[in-house]
Amino acid sequence: MADTAKYIRENLLKKFEFQSYGHALEILRNAFPEEWDDLQDCLDQLSISIEDLRTAG
Repeated sequence: MADTAKYIRENLLKKFEFQSYGHALEILRNAFPEEWDDLQDCLDQLSISIEDLRTAG
């Protein structure tokens, strides 16, 4: 996780588990910084409760 911490906001690292394959995080961060910030903004707002997961449909 030490490598991913350079590319992902600290609050998101506490909320989710991230994996990076083939330098994906480095590519997103460096080649598409605005889009990566937008993705992180969306993840920051994402909230899924246990009840949401248990609800059918």
